[in-house]
Order: sequence, then C-alpha cells, then structure tokens
Amino acid sequence: MDVQRKVSGGCFYSLLLNLYIACYIAYAECMDDYIDSTILAKWHASPLDKAQAKLLLVETQLQRKKAILAGAHCCLCQANEFIANYWLGKSGLTNVGMLRTKPNRALNGLLSLIYGQLLIASKLKPAFEYLDRGLIQSADFLTPTDYFRVVNRHELLSVLPLFEQARTAADLPTLENEARILARLKKGQPRLTGNSGSTPQR
Repeated sequence: MDVQRKVSGGCFYSLLLNLYIACYIAYAECMDDYIDSTILAKWHASPLDKAQAKLLLVETQLQRKKAILAGAHCCLCQANEFIANYWLGKSGLTNVGMLRTKPNRALNGLLSLIYGQLLIASKLKPAFEYLDRGLIQSADFLTPTDYFRVVNRHELLSVLPLFEQARTAADLPTLENEARILARLKKGQPRLTGNSGSTPQR
C-alpha cells in the first residue's frame, strides 16, 4: 500500500510539474523579453547534420526546464528548438506564421531572421521575405552598429539566386564569397531577390 501511494504521489507530482512547465512556457513566450542586439545580429543558420540537430534539441529542452525550475526565462530556447527542428526536417513555416499573433516583437524578429537565414543557406524562396520582416521587427532592439551589420549582410546576400527546391546548405562565409563573386559579375544590375538563377543544383 505504501509503495502504491509513493508511486501515485510521484505520478501526481510529475503531472503537476509538467503542467507548471507548460503554463510557464505559454506565459514566458508572450512576454516582450529582452534579447541582446548581438544575438539579433548573429548568423544562426550554420548547417547541422541530424545528430547535431538532435543534440541541440535535447540540450535546449534541458536548458528550458532548468530555467523554469529556477524561476528564470529562457527566451532563446524557442529559437534553438526552431533551428534544431528545421535541420531535422520539420517545417518551421507554420510556426513562423503563428508568431504574427504574438506580442513579443523581439522574439518574432529573431525567429523571422533565423528562418530567412535557414532558407537562404539552402537558397530557398522566400528567404528575403523573412529576412526583411525580421529586420523591421528587430530594428528597435538593434544597436546602430548591429543594424547596419545586418543590412549590409542582407544586401550582399541579395544577389544570390533563390530556388523552389533546396540546394546543399552552405555556411555564411561560403554564401558571402559566392555573393561577392556574383556581385562583381552582375555589377550595375538590379537586385535578384526571389529570382531564379543559374547556380547548378548540387
């Protein structure tokens, strides 16, 4: 009987804890938490393989639980989960669309920037729709230096051709090198955002 009570008590405690975590997540994600300018200006779309993405997801979930139990916010946990799920092949488009109804402008801006970066890493349309939206949403939270850093990066990458089907994902230095070459070749031509190009599919 005592064993049964202990088991039942343990299950009840676990249920309450999970309920508390769910409520806290809903509360925390609705707040306009401060996100540092350097985080907003950072490149978040370095390619991950499946193992790396799974590890990031597990570590982020543990970090979220620790933060909740400590009574703290983990404003970057949703962003890291978003990144991990993208590289695991789970669609992030629906999640980004849902953000339009939430009041957290800084987090919305960060996730829009991240999704645009993830798309352009594989040269997918409509990367610049999300990059442009994320920049607008994040503008009030960026320092002048970081703002122009993001603007200059977007302008450089805007010469990259985008496609309906993903190309092999590339890191930022590779994308920037290709963009500089294309910019020199196409100097004086209009911005190619959203246009199909001649980059061969890998």
